[in-house]
Amino acid sequence: MGKFKKILGYTLLFGLGGLLMYHAFKNVNLNELGDYFSRVKLFPLFASLLLGALAYAFRGLRCNLIFKSMGYTPFKFSAMHTVAFGYFMNILMPRAGEVFRAVAFSKIEKVPVQKVMGTILAERIIDLFFLSLSIGLSFVINYDSFRSLVEEYLNINLSTLLVVILGMSVAMVLFLVLRKKIKNHLKVKGSKPVAMVLEFVSGIERGIVSVGNVENKISFWGYTLLIWIMYYLMVFVVFYSFDALATFGFSEGLFLFMIGAIGMVMPTPGGIGSYHFAIMIGFYLLGQSKELGLAFATIVHAVHTTLALVWGGGAFFMLMHYKKKRKKITLTS
Repeated sequence: MGKFKKILGYTLLFGLGGLLMYHAFKNVNLNELGDYFSRVKLFPLFASLLLGALAYAFRGLRCNLIFKSMGYTPFKFSAMHTVAFGYFMNILMPRAGEVFRAVAFSKIEKVPVQKVMGTILAERIIDLFFLSLSIGLSFVINYDSFRSLVEEYLNINLSTLLVVILGMSVAMVLFLVLRKKIKNHLKVKGSKPVAMVLEFVSGIERGIVSVGNVENKISFWGYTLLIWIMYYLMVFVVFYSFDALATFGFSEGLFLFMIGAIGMVMPTPGGIGSYHFAIMIGFYLLGQSKELGLAFATIVHAVHTTLALVWGGGAFFMLMHYKKKRKKITLTS
């Protein structure tokens, strides 16, 4: 029954991606779309691929800093390869990439998987914070486009949304501040859902402690900033592949980066469909055609997917090599 539920779940996620892809490309002028593809300049795409690879590398380097603070000495490149492997598995099994990343790193570096998951959870909290900053900055710079997105497409009053976001932010801060009291209060109860919540809270706690114990905090936050700069530039440089986007600059790049990031976090395989649909809406709100938006989205998504497939697929074999190497070190020590 459990296996059936998993298969059904993944089928629904792939179905959601396919449905969004269908709605994005429905009624598209294929001749105009093909014309945009035929005139794409290739050099910016290679630059985008390199920037994405740097983002993976900085993620791995940041991860190594955390584990070194715990007393572990991971291989220099193992964290980078597990990051890439996680993205690779996200394409095959939506939302499962982080679990595979944690298990792979745990087996190679002999770090308890709970600690790895706690660290990944802490990374995600930091990522959420930086994504929120990006959304806030985009809101200030692209107020009209942002308002159109919320009120025209989401059919939500902007003031109401801001109140909800503020309330959620306050609740999150309170949760982080009071996490120990919440944990102690839940220990009184003994049901399975409570145990799951306790494990979640413990994971957050372990992650926060691991980040707080990092010795080289300048490098840690420097890598974090570089990760997000690389993600932004990975989208921005693709503007130079399209003559029609010659007038696009920082503000348009930030708005599309923000709306694309929202599309990527949706539960579809590697952002297929959801990213295309989100970017198409973004281009419409910026006064551009649906065809140009979909051409841009397809190119950016293809670059990101190529990186995940090539590095992530290759990472599997590199991780197997590291596992054998770690075993030899253990036997000789």
